[in-house]
Amino acid sequence: MIEDLPEYIIKERKGQDGETMYYVKWIGCDHEGNTWEGEEKMLLEWPTAVYKYKTDLQYNQSKRPKLKLPSEEEIFKYTKSVYDWEAAIDSIEYVEKSKIPGLLVYINWRNGYKSVHHSTEVYAKCPQKMIEYYEKYFKFAKIYED
Repeated sequence: MIEDLPEYIIKERKGQDGETMYYVKWIGCDHEGNTWEGEEKMLLEWPTAVYKYKTDLQYNQSKRPKLKLPSEEEIFKYTKSVYDWEAAIDSIEYVEKSKIPGLLVYINWRNGYKSVHHSTEVYAKCPQKMIEYYEKYFKFAKIYED
């Protein structure tokens, strides 16, 4: 079993005491297992993860043009107006468990928007995209008959 090793740092924030905190995705854990860790601990135990995060952050900020992000209202209005989700969706980025029965599906739209939907809506509006996602990321075991 892989012991507590960070897969990557998602974001950072300042804690109540002013310390920098990192939101960490851990190897072998779903996103539900993400935790906030203090900078001191991260630098002591996993300095390469912090270095990679800061390097990637600086690179992305210097190379990426400054774009105005759409509001939640704009994204909601857009997703409600789309008739053919199969054609409008670029990819399904991630699927995770939901607190209610079903899954949360993170969607990348062809126009650059990103949104999150319950799996029942996604299954109904773009089943082929879900099949493509499952085929790409899930490994199925062979069934052997005795």
